[in-house]
Amino acid sequence: MDRYRGATLYVPVNVLPFLRIEASLGYFGYSAASSTTSSITGQPKSSSDSRSSSMTNAGLSAFYRLPGMGNLGFYAGPRLGLSVLSMTRDSTVPAWDTGADTRTVSESSQINWTMGLAAGAEYFFVPWFSLGADVEGGYQIFGTPKYTTTVTPAPPPNPTPGPSVTTTSSMSTGFTGASVRLRYYFL
Repeated sequence: MDRYRGATLYVPVNVLPFLRIEASLGYFGYSAASSTTSSITGQPKSSSDSRSSSMTNAGLSAFYRLPGMGNLGFYAGPRLGLSVLSMTRDSTVPAWDTGADTRTVSESSQINWTMGLAAGAEYFFVPWFSLGADVEGGYQIFGTPKYTTTVTPAPPPNPTPGPSVTTTSSMSTGFTGASVRLRYYFL
């Protein structure tokens, strides 16, 4: 069964009539699991596979509040963010001979940075509550992923081991996005 969950909390604070600082903290997750039972030579065997991934975001924005018209306001400014990603996969494959089942657990993690600009508009229903929408564009820098894989039982040793290989990578990309937000202003 697949399961998705997530939310982001934004905390806007108007520090000056023309300046808003907005902190954000978010979490998004996904998980899925499946199992299968097969029978060869009259012996039922089960295999299983489960996957989960999560992304935790933290960000900070500084928006210049442009003059609006009545209850309608406009804003624009930079956004900085940090994303921590992690993924796990756990699978078990049955052994059809007399050997033990094989279980493989793979884990990976990565830290990414974003920086960009955002602009938007919001409508204030009352002085401390608004509904708004914004667009943003920017640049994302992907960190070096870290991988770990554990196999149980361990595969037999290779009598002639191959060369040791170390790899590093870095990647960056541009991005665009749009969102709709409900905001409650504490200050």
